[in-house]
Amino acid sequence: MPGACAPEDERPDRAPVHEGRGVEVIPASMVTEHHVNVSELRRTLAELLDRVAGRSASVVIKRHGKDVAALVPMPAYRVLLNLLEQLEDREDVADLAEAQSEETVSFEDLVRQTVADSRDILKPLE
Repeated sequence: MPGACAPEDERPDRAPVHEGRGVEVIPASMVTEHHVNVSELRRTLAELLDRVAGRSASVVIKRHGKDVAALVPMPAYRVLLNLLEQLEDREDVADLAEAQSEETVSFEDLVRQTVADSRDILKPLE
């Protein structure tokens, strides 16, 4: 019956899961990709969620022929979030390294220069 949910240990379509750094990792070759339009999504949502929850499928949702969203198994979603966080961390480290390589100015020198620049700007007004 479409949309019926079998207990997790009875699902024949359940993909093998590998543990990695505290996150379940499913081999991409074990996940099939389905494409559905919004009207088909509405009709078959429960069935699609069962497939995704069983970790054997991801669903690409199309609107007017364009990919607009995806339903993915939670372990895959967590892996993606983890990867995004790692990329952001790398960017932060690179930004910090760049900032540390730049010439630094003391606060007093910064104030002096700001005051001098302000005077230069105000001179034509006097």
